[in-house]
Amino acid sequence: MDKEERFCRNCGAVVPPAHPYCSQCGTKAGDVPPGASATPRGPGPVPPPYAYPYCGPPVAPHVRTEGLAIASLVIAIFSFFCCPFIGSTIAIILGYIARDRISAAEGRVEGESLAHAGIIIGFASLAIHLAISSVALIVLIAVHPWRDIIVYGASLAFAL
Repeated sequence: MDKEERFCRNCGAVVPPAHPYCSQCGTKAGDVPPGASATPRGPGPVPPPYAYPYCGPPVAPHVRTEGLAIASLVIAIFSFFCCPFIGSTIAIILGYIARDRISAAEGRVEGESLAHAGIIIGFASLAIHLAISSVALIVLIAVHPWRDIIVYGASLAFAL
């Protein structure tokens, strides 16, 4: 056995001389105590490699939610009650921008479902309010006392 070669007391993995901790299980490395097996670990599951010194399992990087996706959804819902045409248009634009940013971030940003919901609700709000406005305009023309003047003016405009 080489004088420089050391084994982990916990899992039996070979530990390089410059490393004070085992790269397999994270315990402090040292010479094998008398009577213990000095062979590396046999077949079977190998514990996950942790960076030494051992400080716990690896932590996944923080993933943030795209702010424009949240804004798109909030503005789309708000557009049902106030400023329907402007609010819906802004919600749709913000939703598409958020979707592009999320796809470009490659997993570091989430919120694609929020952006889709903002786009869908924005289009739905726009369609509903456009239908309501069209019906209201038709009813207003039908019952207005100057209906004949309005219809005559429209026919003159289309005749030109």
